[in-house]
Amino acid sequence: MGESSALLRRELDYLDEAEKQKLLQQAGIVCKIGPQDALAIKADLGVPWAKLRYLRRWLKASGVAISCEESMRDIAREVIGDNLNGEMAPFSFPAYDGGEEVRAAPHVFIPNLNQKIIQLLEENDSTGQLTWHEGIIPKSEVWIKLGGDKGGDVLNTFKMNFQIVNVAAPNSVHNTCVFSCFEAADSITNLHCALDRFRSQIDHLQEMKWRQYSFKVFMSGDYEYLTTIHGLSGASGKCPCLFCEINHDQMQLAITTRGRYPERTLESILAHYRSFMADGGIRKKAMQYCNCISEPLFNIPLLQSTTSSFTDYCIELQKLQLMKAECAEAQDSLRGLEEVTTYVAICLGEKDPISADYIKQVKEKRQSVKAMESEINHATKVVEKGFKIQDGPFCAGLDNALQSFNVKRQQYFGGVFVGNHIHKTLMVNKLCMYSWL
Repeated sequence: MGESSALLRRELDYLDEAEKQKLLQQAGIVCKIGPQDALAIKADLGVPWAKLRYLRRWLKASGVAISCEESMRDIAREVIGDNLNGEMAPFSFPAYDGGEEVRAAPHVFIPNLNQKIIQLLEENDSTGQLTWHEGIIPKSEVWIKLGGDKGGDVLNTFKMNFQIVNVAAPNSVHNTCVFSCFEAADSITNLHCALDRFRSQIDHLQEMKWRQYSFKVFMSGDYEYLTTIHGLSGASGKCPCLFCEINHDQMQLAITTRGRYPERTLESILAHYRSFMADGGIRKKAMQYCNCISEPLFNIPLLQSTTSSFTDYCIELQKLQLMKAECAEAQDSLRGLEEVTTYVAICLGEKDPISADYIKQVKEKRQSVKAMESEINHATKVVEKGFKIQDGPFCAGLDNALQSFNVKRQQYFGGVFVGNHIHKTLMVNKLCMYSWL
C-alpha cells in the first residue's frame, strides 16, 4: 500500500495544476472543511451567514465543501451559551407628523457584561497577550474602554462595545466586543432603554478585582455620543464643553481674559439635571442649567471620557514623556561616569586595567544614551504626526467632525471643499465642535 501511494504521488507530480484539478473532479474527491474550522473562517472574515452561503457555493465549484450551516450554528450556540439575549424593545422613532412615536425594534445584548470581560481576560492571559504598555498602565490595573457608535447602514443600527486596553493593539477589530446592538437612533431615550441594565454591572466592575488587578473603565466615542451619554444636550448647546461649564459666548474670549470656569463632574451634571426637571424639564430652558437634560448614563468620571483618536495621542504623549525622563537620568549618569573615568585615567593612566574598564563602561553608556535619543526623536515625530500629517489622529478627528454634518472633501483638485460646504462649516453652531478637537 505504501509503495503504491508513493508511486501515485510521483505520477501526480508530473501533471500540471489544471490536469490535477480535472482529475480530482472526475474522481469526485472533495476537500471538506469541518464545522469548527468553518465557524472560525466566518468569525475571522467577519461575514454574516448570508455571505457565507455565497462563499460555500463558490468553494463547492472548486471542490471544497464547507460543513452545513446547522452544524455550525450548533457549535456557535455552545460557544455563546446563555450569555446572549434578543428581544423586541420599545424604542423611540421620528413620527411622520414631526413628533416621536414608540415602536418595537430588535435589541441583542450580552446579559452578563462582567462575565464576558473576565472570559476574554482569561483567554488573553492564557495566550500571553496581556501587556501593560511599558508602564503606561499601572501594574495593578486593567483598563477597559467602552465605546458606542451609530452605524451608517439603512437600519441606523447603534452598537455598544468594549475593548481590553491591556493588549498590543487595543483598537483592533479583533479586540472589539459588541455587547449591545439595536436598530434605532442613538437618542438619550433609546440609550437609556438599551443600556440602563448595564449601569449596575459597570459600577460593580469598577469596584471588583480580577486576580490582583483592579479595573479602570474609560468611555470613548465621538463628541456627540459622549455628550449624550453624560446627559448633555449636545455640542450645539449654549454650554457645549464636556469638561467645564463655560458657555459659547465666553469661549470666544481669550483664556487670560475669561479665566477658568468650574469643571463639570458627575455630581454637578446630576444637580443641574434635577434643577432642570424641577423647573418643568422644558428643553428650551436647558441653557439655564448648563445644558444638562438627563442624568449620566454611567458613573464613569468625565476625565476618563475621551475620543478614540485623542486616547491614542495621549498614550503616545505619555510614552514620550517617560522616555525623556529616562533619557535625562541616563545622561546625568553618563556625565558622572565620564568625570570619574577622566580622574581615574589621569591618576592611573589610560592603559591601566581599571581605567580601561571605566572607558569601556563610558562607551557602552554613550551607545545606550544615543539609542534612547533616537527613540525619542522617533516618538516625537509620531506625536507631531497628530497635528501635521493628514492621517494623524487630530486631522482624522477633524474629518470625522466635518462628515458628521455632511461636509466632505471632493475627489478633484486635491480634496477641496465646495462653496456651500464652506458656508456650512463656518456656521456658529458648528464652531464649538472644532474647539473640542
